[in-house]
Amino acid sequence: MTPSDERPIADDPPEDIMRSTEQDTTPASRPAAGPRRATLVAGLLAIGGLLLSACATGASAPGSSSPSPDASPSATPATFDVVPGETLACGPVEFPSDALVKPVTLAQADDEVLSAAETAQDDGSAARRLEGAEDEWIVLSADDRQIALLHAVESDDGRPGESFDQLTLVWRAAGAEQPAEWVVSSSGACTLRADTGDLNDAALALDPETPASPEDTTVSLLAVEQACHGGMDAAGRVEVVSLVETEAAVEVVIGVRPDESADAWTCQSNPATPFTIELSQPLGDREIVDVGVIPAKVLDASGPAADDE
Repeated sequence: MTPSDERPIADDPPEDIMRSTEQDTTPASRPAAGPRRATLVAGLLAIGGLLLSACATGASAPGSSSPSPDASPSATPATFDVVPGETLACGPVEFPSDALVKPVTLAQADDEVLSAAETAQDDGSAARRLEGAEDEWIVLSADDRQIALLHAVESDDGRPGESFDQLTLVWRAAGAEQPAEWVVSSSGACTLRADTGDLNDAALALDPETPASPEDTTVSLLAVEQACHGGMDAAGRVEVVSLVETEAAVEVVIGVRPDESADAWTCQSNPATPFTIELSQPLGDREIVDVGVIPAKVLDASGPAADDE
């Protein structure tokens, strides 16, 4: 590529470069979350790779798609409890659920994406986390401004998807004293969740002080707001996004309406907030299931756990 072919990364809008010939991965516009009960076993597919779309001093940003001849699927297909065509979030990253229906690993991506991930500027931890695990990290999205990766951490019994790590890279344009390069903007453990629009996430548990009996048509729960709120509870702000009753379970998605009474909140842990859900018929022996997290979680009275974000 010659200097005349260069495209200013900082000024041009991003272009989606992870396009599969079998799916449209464009996320929906923050829909309200519904129940997530479909389990889809997604085999890893070889897809179109990525071409170089811009040149800059010391680094390059990926551009349009092209086949990657060396792409190879992971030996262990991952299982994710997701519904196609919806929007999910893990920490600060939002992405279409289709990215987990037919996952594309970092090992399957073009060399430009792999190089960006391995050379992104941080304390070196990103490269160490990726080394030797390229077929375990999923490319959620990639364009000439941002690359988002997700890793399903195996549980003790070897099942993937119980917890997750995310790694997000952004393209930093050249400055007076710095080259154009990829840098790590965020990384760490995250909880995979349904998108609840403008509501904050909440960790849930059964209220041990008010256990429900089989004949009850109300169930007492505890919710811990995951956003910063000065160590105060979410009284009056807990909202039921979705409640679906089946013969075997009561499936819920809960969110917390943001408190806009202050410009900013400190980030110490928030206490649990009691609230109740109303059922159309007695609870019986049905389980209460939080389907706002992936994989879905059967609630108990052990107390809501804070997200690892």
